[in-house]
Amino acid sequence: GLAVLKKSKNPNLKPYRALSITDNMSVISATANDSDYSNVFLDQLKVHYRNGDIVVLISASGNSQNLVEAAKWVRSNNGFVISWLGFDGGILKSNSDLNIIVDTPKGEYAPVEDVHLIINHVIVTWMHYHIDSL
Repeated sequence: GLAVLKKSKNPNLKPYRALSITDNMSVISATANDSDYSNVFLDQLKVHYRNGDIVVLISASGNSQNLVEAAKWVRSNNGFVISWLGFDGGILKSNSDLNIIVDTPKGEYAPVEDVHLIINHVIVTWMHYHIDSL
């Protein structure tokens, strides 16, 4: 998966920017401690976001307040929100520009997470070979 962040398998491609705001637990802990857990992603987006960015949010329930706040802020700042959701999509469904919903009964996390993982693998593989056409 990390090869896609380097340049892909095509050495002639320009690198592109992709950030994960879930990786730095120190930042998440500090934000939750100093502010509120509902702001752990929003506060990071306010630092890293660039006008017109595409933000991908992944949630089984679609009801995590920290993701809902992030989606609202991104959309109000000329961004595009893609959400991978489960169950009925939750609150995030109506706060996203594009939803991929794994329609399962509430509480059936395993199939939702499995489909999200498959989507991830498909996108990364596609990016290895096609990102230069974007």
